[in-house]
Amino acid sequence: MPGLLERLAEVPDPRDPRGVRHALSVVLALTACAVLTGVRWVAVNYVSFIAHWWPIPVWLILMIVLLRRRGMLRPRSAPVVSWESWLYTFARWPYIACGVGAAILSWIRPRPVTFKITPKREDGVQSLPVRAVAPYAAISLVSAATALMGERFTTNAGYVFLCLLAAAMYGLVVTAIPILHGSEASAKTGLPLLAALRLTARGPAMLGAATLAAAIAAIAGFPAYVIPLLGGRL
Repeated sequence: MPGLLERLAEVPDPRDPRGVRHALSVVLALTACAVLTGVRWVAVNYVSFIAHWWPIPVWLILMIVLLRRRGMLRPRSAPVVSWESWLYTFARWPYIACGVGAAILSWIRPRPVTFKITPKREDGVQSLPVRAVAPYAAISLVSAATALMGERFTTNAGYVFLCLLAAAMYGLVVTAIPILHGSEASAKTGLPLLAALRLTARGPAMLGAATLAAAIAAIAGFPAYVIPLLGGRL
């Protein structure tokens, strides 16, 4: 395209000059050409991606092992890998987002912000509101619906698999939270687990069951969808 590089050269470069290796006009021109021609930036399948990515968590786990051997974990006997850590990783982000949002609002309009995550009262059993698990249910349901549409209308098995993985993971999260809450209520009140669950987390438990059922339904159709695709590539 005549004059493209000259036009792109007029775009201000916000980068630090100390780390610049290529002119911004060249980078933008290559990006535009890739979009127009449909050329993929990286030609790598999901298995190859995992093979290149796996050293990162391995080194992180080795760092935790080293900290544990030196008694620097809290508690000192904390396991290196646990399902609690997995659940916390998936469940923490809505509260982080709320905290960041509250900080931005208080910066724009300074005022006291009341923000709490854990119950601050011990007088009786705390009920678990549905809104506490609603974000995870929404992600799981949207991912399951997207996977079902992908299985019906597309041949992008990799993206469908990732949607199913997200639906399954967050389906487990939205199911585990009310169960754990009911377990704590059971230990505090002496009631059976099911009775404590009905008393303190009936709504979240029903939402979790429905969400997990939707994820399982989407996963059940994946083998019939992906086997013909794989057969055509072998």
